[in-house]
This record gives sequence, structure tokens and C-alpha cells, in this order.
Amino acid sequence: MKFFTKKEVLDGDERPTCSKCKSRQRSTKIFSIQKFPRCLVIHLKRFSQERYRAKISSLVDYPVEGLDLAPYAADSYTGPRPEYNLFAVSCHAGSTHCGHYTAFCKHPVSGKWNEYNDSR
Repeated sequence: MKFFTKKEVLDGDERPTCSKCKSRQRSTKIFSIQKFPRCLVIHLKRFSQERYRAKISSLVDYPVEGLDLAPYAADSYTGPRPEYNLFAVSCHAGSTHCGHYTAFCKHPVSGKWNEYNDSR
């Protein structure tokens, strides 16, 4: 999230055209979240855009409880503190050409994590 929401200078070929003067202007771009969903779904890019589309094997560190997105909220945001708890993960094993999905889900009452795998 830090890299996605950091301030970026748009210059050179990336300069946008000003709607008033119609010329391309150096500017800055920043993203912030205006409204947070009740249930947050994060989809991670799994394959590189290189020539052979290799699978990305980077470790993803995600807190099981208390993912706090308040630092990424717009200055005008006035809602409840945007904190999220992990309750499901889908996993892909294989390559870009074939593979198998499994899932881990937390039971809402017992809190027990269950594995879902249709190949067993």
C-alpha cells in the first residue's frame, strides 16, 4: 500500500494536459481511499509480465488481525477506523499453464482455520 499511495511526480511523457490552458503540465499524483468497504478483498498479481510470464514467488506478510488502513485514508474521511481481520486465503499451486487452487477459511464461530482442497 505504501508504494501504491505514495506521491508521484508526472513529468516528461507522463505529463497530463491541463483542461484550462490545454498544455501539458508537470504535476503530482497521489492516491487515497475515500470510502472503505465492509469486507476488503485484496487480489495480488501472481504472474510477471515478462516474456515467459513466470510465477511471482514473493512472500506476502499480512496480519491475521488488525490490518489498519487509516494511514491511507483521504484527509476528508470521517468514518470508523478502517481495520480488517483476515478470514480467508486462496492459494494457487502450479504454473501459468496449469495449476490447482486451494483455500483456507476461518470459521466465524469457532475461529478454527479449515483447508479446502478438492483434490483430496
